Formats: sequence, structure tokens, C-alpha cells
Amino acid sequence: MLKKYKIEIFIFVLALVLRLAVVGLVSVQEDINFSQFAQSRTADGYYEIAYNMVHNNIYSHKINTPIISTSIRTPGYPLIIALFIYFFKSIWLLLIIQIIIGSLLPLLGRKISINITNNNKVSNLVGVLLAIEPMGIWLSLMILSETFYTFFLFLFILIIFKFLRMNKDKGSLDYKITALAGAILGIATLIRPTTYYLPLILLVAWAMYRFWTKQKILLKQIIIFLATFIIILSPWLYRNYRVFGVASLSSLPQDVLFCYLAPSVLAVKNNQEFTQAQTEFFNSNGVFNFPTTSLSNAGIYQGYAIDTLKQNKLELIQISGISLLTFFTHDGVLNIMSMVDVVDTGGLTIRQMIAQPLPEMIKTAKKLFLSPVFFVLLGRIFWTLIAILFFISIICAFIKKRFTTISAFALIFTFYFALTTISNGFAVNARFRFPVNVFILTFAISLIYDIINARKYKLLK
Repeated sequence: MLKKYKIEIFIFVLALVLRLAVVGLVSVQEDINFSQFAQSRTADGYYEIAYNMVHNNIYSHKINTPIISTSIRTPGYPLIIALFIYFFKSIWLLLIIQIIIGSLLPLLGRKISINITNNNKVSNLVGVLLAIEPMGIWLSLMILSETFYTFFLFLFILIIFKFLRMNKDKGSLDYKITALAGAILGIATLIRPTTYYLPLILLVAWAMYRFWTKQKILLKQIIIFLATFIIILSPWLYRNYRVFGVASLSSLPQDVLFCYLAPSVLAVKNNQEFTQAQTEFFNSNGVFNFPTTSLSNAGIYQGYAIDTLKQNKLELIQISGISLLTFFTHDGVLNIMSMVDVVDTGGLTIRQMIAQPLPEMIKTAKKLFLSPVFFVLLGRIFWTLIAILFFISIICAFIKKRFTTISAFALIFTFYFALTTISNGFAVNARFRFPVNVFILTFAISLIYDIINARKYKLLK
């Protein structure tokens, strides 16, 4: 039994040990116990919403008065946190479960990779890379939604892969699979609203593919999938309609347009630091603190942002390119290094190094490469190479006509996440790419594997 699953056990243990090692290191540095560690890793208002749900009977991310209802965060993750606050008066057990789930994600990622490549060697390496990936470790140890979100997203992907592999046009099993897929994606979307529009895009692509290949579109399955997805979301949509008068999932899209994309565009236009451009943009629209958007006022903020974007189309194109480049190349090394407090470099940065005269640059480079920043540089180089290989792999697959429905699904999924991150402007980082790392790594490593095999074949010949 152990021998049969030795790779899976190795990947899980590797992921678990790395996460626990970071917890241990931080706990020693900060002289805190595990419960205190968990409490100190809250972010983005999720814990505050859960706390208010339990203690104040209101859905709000504000602890101090006035406590007002919020719509920027969807309820999936706060509900999970609230259960632990209510029953255990603490979130330490939640963090333990999250660490375990975070250690299982590389195993699910390995299984997803096998479905795409049908190659155990490629998939095993993908699993290992997902286990040691810094952003994945960091997210496992933070009270943030990505770990649970990615877990349900991976389950949805595996269910869809099963559906795509089925040869029958219809049947009871098809209906069960599509209903389950809709429900799982609905749960994932309630945890993080990024995938709100994904079903429509997937179904349009599916209908076009079936029409092009002269197959039945499977309309009943499509209706069941969409109906199940909407049913899962409907209580929250109704709540927002009752509270804010708008049946929408979240005010987050409008929030990022106003708080991040428009200021990023102005930062490029005026050659400013992002924070300065953001403050000036807020002030110019009568906002003198970081705004709290809700569905009741989101349209106003969206209007301010869109007016700015319309007036600066060229800068918007520039920011879009920068965001996409950042999406594919940003690393999570700095996050984990900051957590374990080894990021102090005496103020050295790569930008400062390049601006120096050559003799000073060489001296600074030596210091830089002997400092922790060197590992950040390595992380950035690694993901840049992976991104290049990913795109080359896509081009090669198109030329050789090696695309399958599963690999096409993986690409739609990847580019959907890439395009939705554009609205975050300069705030884009490796956290946004985390759910689709498995696809990017699979395509890139498959290309490396094909190149190595081709060379071996030539040598044997």
C-alpha cells in the first residue's frame, strides 16, 4: 500500500513539513504559541466579518463603530471562520485544517496534471513544485480565502475532466456530474468571487466546440450545471438585494477599479509612485480616506474609475500589459521571507544597483547576491522561464495540432484568471496566479520533457 502511493505520500509530507517548519520558525522568532500565530495571520477583513457574525449578528468587516453591513467579501470563507469562532472560541484548529488542505493541494494538482498530460513523470514534478512553491506555503498559513477556494476549484476541475472524458452524449451519470460541478463551482465562487463569470465563458466555449465538431451541445446538461451554480449563489444574491437593493455577488470589482486600476493608470501617466497617485485620485473625487465600497455606492466609484480610464486609454493598455506580465512572472518568495523575518537587505534593491556606476554596481551586486534578495531574484527568474516555456508549449501544441478538449479547458481557465487580474493594476502578484499554477507548470514542464526525449531519441538514432 505504502509502496503503491509512495509519490503521493512524499509530496504530501514534503508540503506539510515545509508549512510546519515555517510555523515553527515564526513561533520561535516571535515567541508565540500556535494559537497566537493563527490569530496574528488574519488579513483582508475575513476574520473581522466572522467575528461580527458570531458576536454582533451582522455581516461587517468593521470591528469598531459604526459597524455597517459589507458586500465586498463573499460569505464562503467568513462562514467557515465563524464556525470555529463559535464552537472553539479560536481559529487555531482552522489553521491546522488549512495547513492540511494546503498540503493536499499539490496532490490534487498532480492528479489534474495527469489528466492533461497522461505522463506520470511530468505530473510528479508538478506535484513537487506545487508543494514547495512559496506562495502556496504562505497562503496555507494565512487566514485568507485562497487555500479553501483553490481546494474547491481543483475538485471542480477534476469533475469537469471526468465529464470531458466520458464518451456518452447523455445519461443519468452526466446529469449527476454536471449538477455536482455546478454546486462545487458555486461553493468556490462564494468563497472568492473571481469565478463568477467563468461558467458562462466555459459554456460558450463548450457550445462552440460541440457545434464545430458536429456533436450534440447537451443542452440539458448545460441547464443543470447553470441552475445548480445559480441555486448555490442565490441566497447571497437575495441578501444583497435586500440589504443594498442590488442582486449582485460582490462590490469587489468596482472596488478594485477605483482603488487600484485607475490609480495605477495615473501613476504611469504622471510618472508617480502608486501610493501617491492613489491618494491624489481619491482626493480629486472627494475621498480623503481609503473608501469602503458597497453595492449601494459601487456604481459611483465605478463611474469615477471608468471616466479616468476612458481619458487615459494608452496608459490603460500599458497597465494591462504590465499586469499580465506580472501575473505570469511574479514570485511569492518575498511573502514567505517576510513571514520568517529574513528579508532585511540593508536597503539594497536591484533598481538601485542598476542605477550605480559600473564599479559600484559590481560591489552592490555582490552584496545583493549574498543577501536574501538573491532568493527573490531566483524566484522571479524561475517564473519568467516557466512563463516563456508555457507560451512556447502552447504555440507548439497549435502547430502540431495536439490540443485536446482537456488542454483547451486548461488554457481557457488560465487566461480567464490572467485577464481578470488586469483590474488590479499594480496590485497584481503571485497570489492571483496561485489557482492556475498547476496548468502553467504542466504545460511548461511537458515542453521540457518533450525536448529532453527528442534529444535522447536523436542520440539513440
